[in-house]
Amino acid sequence: MKKGSCRFGYLIVFLVALISCSGDKEQGGKLVKRLVETAENGKEEPTLFTYQDNKIESIDEVNFKTTFTYTDDLIKKKTILNKASQLIETVYYRYENEQLIEAKSASYIVSYIHGNDGVVAYEKYRIGTDLKETKEYHGQLFFKAANLVKDIRISELSVMGVVETKTYEFQYDTKNNPFAAIVNYSKLLDNNERASKNNVIITTIADESKDGDQIVSSALLYINSYKYDNENYPTEQNTDDVVPNNGKSGSLKTVFFY
Repeated sequence: MKKGSCRFGYLIVFLVALISCSGDKEQGGKLVKRLVETAENGKEEPTLFTYQDNKIESIDEVNFKTTFTYTDDLIKKKTILNKASQLIETVYYRYENEQLIEAKSASYIVSYIHGNDGVVAYEKYRIGTDLKETKEYHGQLFFKAANLVKDIRISELSVMGVVETKTYEFQYDTKNNPFAAIVNYSKLLDNNERASKNNVIITTIADESKDGDQIVSSALLYINSYKYDNENYPTEQNTDDVVPNNGKSGSLKTVFFY
């Protein structure tokens, strides 16, 4: 399994952990102190979080460290440090009526339009070194019962006449997402399925390229199984590639510590 995809590309591994100053519940939910991922090769990678009360302050992973800045109760900025290169990327968030309408960094901008039917339309633009904006893709996020259930993304960079569509679909359990108690973390739509109320059990990712009457398609399937504590929070998550990725299957185990 490609772990980079899991972190940034709508795959199903929840890669965030929280270190609580109090270690107790906030807003009726638990906050995770630490998680440890174990890949198929047996290598373990820990992730730690710090926060003030139930406001997230930082995520400390093996290769990256992300810090968050709140204004009142809304996350207005996150700063991502690449530990190897020491490069820093800062993402600024803008809201309207407490709904996210823009996420912007030096290299990209994503705008969001919220409908009244649980559908959020979005567009992403790349920002070049000359500050020129190039539209990369547009799409729609579909929410149901506070869970992201579908993301349809259409590329704007395809060859002329070719329509390339990527569709992510998520199915959930009825248990507690360990990130749900973080103040307004769910408003960050670039958190993808982590912004949901429950935990993903099945993810399908379908790619389709259409050129006139010719259609080429492929799909990936990921399944999560969980162990829960007596309050219905996951203590262990096992992720398996049911359909091999590039001809190679893999698995990932994540253990949560509260």
